[in-house]
Amino acid sequence: CLMATADLNTLGFPVLEPIVTPAALDLRAESRFVCRGNVRLELPGGTAKLRGQLLDVSAHGFRVSFDHPGLENGTEVRFSHQFFHGRARVVWTLQTDERFEAGCMVLRD
Repeated sequence: CLMATADLNTLGFPVLEPIVTPAALDLRAESRFVCRGNVRLELPGGTAKLRGQLLDVSAHGFRVSFDHPGLENGTEVRFSHQFFHGRARVVWTLQTDERFEAGCMVLRD
């Protein structure tokens, strides 16, 4: 009979693998700075204007929270918040409870 062996700590107890939470798997390349405030997003052609809450910003993007679906990955939007305005592309979206979040990359001309 073969028995698996585990690494033991100094007290003789098995060393367990750490629990990895989604927050620990944050793979964003740039540092983020927590920000709060209103943000307006306008879909192409002015077809819809969405309002949300700014969550954080980085040198090349921002994260926004809103209470309605409607943004798809790859969608270009015009945005305006207290720090700057311009164009951005939705890189990812996520639904959390009854809220939605989107990560947006600022497009430079």
